Amino acid sequence: MSLFYSLARSGAQRFMKKQGAGPVLVQGLKRISFSLSEGDRMGVIGRNGSGKSTLLRTAAGYLKPSGGRLEVQGSIGTLIDLGIGINGERSAKENVHFTGKLAGLNKAEIQAFDEDVQTFADIGAFYHLPFDTYSSGMKLRILFAMITHFKRDILIVDEVFGVGDTHFAERAYERMTGFVHTSKTMMLATHSEGLLRQFCNKCMWLDNGQIRALGTPDEVLEAYHAG
Repeated sequence: MSLFYSLARSGAQRFMKKQGAGPVLVQGLKRISFSLSEGDRMGVIGRNGSGKSTLLRTAAGYLKPSGGRLEVQGSIGTLIDLGIGINGERSAKENVHFTGKLAGLNKAEIQAFDEDVQTFADIGAFYHLPFDTYSSGMKLRILFAMITHFKRDILIVDEVFGVGDTHFAERAYERMTGFVHTSKTMMLATHSEGLLRQFCNKCMWLDNGQIRALGTPDEVLEAYHAG
């Protein structure tokens, strides 16, 4: 499974409005080009606003590039915008069953999906109440459990290891570790050098929407700290 990504300009371009002025076009990514093959796990580092999340959303297909081309072979799983596709008026159980049907699961598979999410999220009776009544922590538990139930060829992750309380964060980390190892290709945006060295064999440093360095985690981190 592979992912090839080459953008002259990203459509990862954003419109903003200034007071008393028309829309201002902000170019989110510039001259981005890289490829990943089966077995590659690439970490993406950079300061806040450098374009990391924009890159991941474009690679995942959430944003359409305005130039260049994006080629993907294989199924994609994302941990980026938790909550996309959730109906706040439905309970977690109802959302799980609806998601399972959309994914083409049969009755037995949906039941297994339901049991897995309910057990892992561990929110008690709230599981049967409307999603909008949950605390932010409970929502994260449900969403994390739902997303990590499915295994995909290509995994695209915006760092989520800090979800919930300490006990849940430890369980989430263990589950995420297994999720990463079962995927064939991965992109991970993170500020954690430990995660980069643990999970990744490649690394990209983004700065102002452009690649400043691309190589092994040690090579890129050295350049990042020197830069």
